Formats: sequence, C-alpha cells, structure tokens
Amino acid sequence: MGIRIAPLRVEGDDYYVVFPSPYPGRGPEYMVVDAAGAPVCFDETFDYLRDIADSPEPDAFVEALEAAADAAVARGGEPLEGRIAILGDSAIELAEGEGWLHR
Repeated sequence: MGIRIAPLRVEGDDYYVVFPSPYPGRGPEYMVVDAAGAPVCFDETFDYLRDIADSPEPDAFVEALEAAADAAVARGGEPLEGRIAILGDSAIELAEGEGWLHR
C-alpha cells in the first residue's frame, strides 16, 4: 500500500487530501489537511461537520470541500514520498493510527 497526496483549492484556500492506495478496505478512505498540514477531517466525518454547521455558508463549504476531495482521490494524486513535510505532526500521527504510515 502506498500513500498519495493531492492539492485542493476550496473557496480560495489551499488544502491537501492524503489517502492510501489502494484503499485497504477498512477505516477512512482519506484525510483532508489544511495548508499548514493540520488535519481538517476524514471522509467519514463530513456528515458530522454538516451537523455542527450553524448556517448555510459553512454547510456549503463542507459540500465544496468534500466534492473537491472526492474528485482529487478519483484522479489519483501523487506519491507522498518527498512531500511528507506537508503534513503536520498531528496529521502524521492520525495517518499512523490508521496504519497508512510507519516511522
């Protein structure tokens, strides 16, 4: 299994989607991180983000972020090797917890 990364741009802000390839069949399919490398969410937490949105604007943002992440994963991204510095410590720890990365 390899780890892949793809850039996203949503409402003028930069994000990345990080995902195992091929998908191992368990756990989240991908993780979204912000431009600083901090985790934003996993694919399976978008519904939770929609539930806590207080207005239509955050809900629209969540929809746009999910659509961009899904499209980027479908395109395949590029290998994470050499770009791991994009991920912050907490994102690396989450990826390790999912079994995607091993230090």
